[in-house]
Amino acid sequence: MALVAQAYKYYRLLFKGSYATDNKFASFAEFRLFENVDGVGTNLCTGAIATSSGYYSATTQAPNGIDNSTSTYYESESTSFSSGSTCWFKIELPEAKVIRSYHIIPSPYTNEFPVKF
Repeated sequence: MALVAQAYKYYRLLFKGSYATDNKFASFAEFRLFENVDGVGTNLCTGAIATSSGYYSATTQAPNGIDNSTSTYYESESTSFSSGSTCWFKIELPEAKVIRSYHIIPSPYTNEFPVKF
């Protein structure tokens, strides 16, 4: 039986607390999706729509996480990860694509989720 890749239009990151962390935010400068396994080529997030379960401030909203700029970033609302709470970040691509690789570029706040990714 052959493994068949499925194209999707929506991709979501779900952040959930882990080992004894007191961190209350998820953040990253850029999230990029690629059709190629090696992560080169067109960033499929260009032209996509980003939404999230919440954000820290007006300058850290979801679209900053896919704006092709590492000088801006997405940062979630305060979340009690250590007690099992979650937050999400969703990307709606212009059309369904098969994703074979992704990049997450950290925000300036390197102690925020995702850590040790």
